[in-house]
Amino acid sequence: MPRRFLNRWLPKPGRVRGEYGLGVFGRLLDNRDLWRLNRRSTARAAGIGIFCSMIPVPFQMVFATAVSIGVGCNVPVALVMCWITNPFTIGPIFFGAYKLGSWLLGVPERDVQFEVSLDWLMTTFAAVWPPLVLGCAVIGLCGAALGFYCTHLIWRVSVVREWKTRRRGPPRR
Repeated sequence: MPRRFLNRWLPKPGRVRGEYGLGVFGRLLDNRDLWRLNRRSTARAAGIGIFCSMIPVPFQMVFATAVSIGVGCNVPVALVMCWITNPFTIGPIFFGAYKLGSWLLGVPERDVQFEVSLDWLMTTFAAVWPPLVLGCAVIGLCGAALGFYCTHLIWRVSVVREWKTRRRGPPRR
């Protein structure tokens, strides 16, 4: 059953409370419903986490936690799903989101050279943010829907398999 697998790998409530930036939620994280593993809560959290991972700003985990608390779904699953965009994948994902957004808006793609400077942020980024945000929103919404329905499907298949195993009875010796 997915619950046993998820319980083994997901962080515990005390550890999440100690994460940098999540301390602002304080006692809100003590709600037991935010830590329960069931099909609905886990599927919602997967969708929320995937969508929040596509927000092109830092501290995506804080957004995922806030939405999870508001919706009342599993916080650790949402936080884990936020790590779809990690230091290794964020570049290619956001580049693809920019290309998708440029295509959807019908604007030509710009050849952008990244610099760590305030001047670059004010001039170059100001020109590329609309396609980036649109592409991230489209990928986030599609990914969230896919994550939500795939989680429901995987959970259902696992439960049906467990029922069939129980119906067959214990193994013969």
